[in-house]
Amino acid sequence: MDKIGHRSVFIAGMNRGCRMDAPRASRTMVLLGCMLLLLQLPLALWAFDGAMDRAADELIAAAGNHRLIVIGETHGTRETPAFVGAVARSYADRGPLLLALEVDQDEHAILKRYMSGPGDRLRHEMRQREAWNVPSERNDGRRSEDMLDLIEAMRALRATGHDVAIFPFDTGRWTRGSESRDAAMAMNLRNAYRALPETGRLLVLTGNVHAMAFKPVYCPQCQTPMTSYLSDLAPFTVRIDALEGQYWACRGGHCGPSEVRTGNASIGRNEVTSDTPYHYWLVLPRFSPARLIDPSG
Repeated sequence: MDKIGHRSVFIAGMNRGCRMDAPRASRTMVLLGCMLLLLQLPLALWAFDGAMDRAADELIAAAGNHRLIVIGETHGTRETPAFVGAVARSYADRGPLLLALEVDQDEHAILKRYMSGPGDRLRHEMRQREAWNVPSERNDGRRSEDMLDLIEAMRALRATGHDVAIFPFDTGRWTRGSESRDAAMAMNLRNAYRALPETGRLLVLTGNVHAMAFKPVYCPQCQTPMTSYLSDLAPFTVRIDALEGQYWACRGGHCGPSEVRTGNASIGRNEVTSDTPYHYWLVLPRFSPARLIDPSG
């Protein structure tokens, strides 16, 4: 459905949710529903008026001739996979693109089949796999329907003749400790980059610490970041935040929605300094918790 179609569905839904001719007993629920819809309005309008595509194009313009673009996210949101999909669409129109995801490297075979096969059936098969079917109490937000939507968007690009592929690079099951894992993931990405055609690009979506170009002084407890091992490949590093909202995360042995705490920032591109381990800092209007995998879906 095109953007206008999506806009019509949203507005129609809001009109139904905010009608005040309901019986008196249900008016409280109607008002609550209306308030929730109004809270979602800034993000919805940001997406519908093309701002997401414009933000993607602005990022690509800032990245210039860099062929390795590393986007660092807060895991467990609906918005970041959608934004990365917009970036991927724009890059795919310019040449070969390999999208690298922080997904278990053992998923390479099924992702390769998915990119060339019937999406619905293989998506259901992926939901049943150990790498994706993770209970909510252990799900750090990476295994979500929103990530599967991103993968499906890549499959759709390939089906229309674009030279795109997906590369899962996480070695978490085979490495012990953050230092070893980041070094191993960097090696996977290095090998993928070397295999690119001369006009190809590697677009990486990973956690925001892995995406750091160097280990910052404000995070002495952090491991040596994955991307810092790739400095000779001139990576363009990006951090994605939001002004408000929630994301799905695991903290202190508990997994669930967490509040966004971005601090002093504004929607859109924000200034970075030489002390910032990213080249580009983008703040979206709002995060919402990822839709976790439903094996029955």
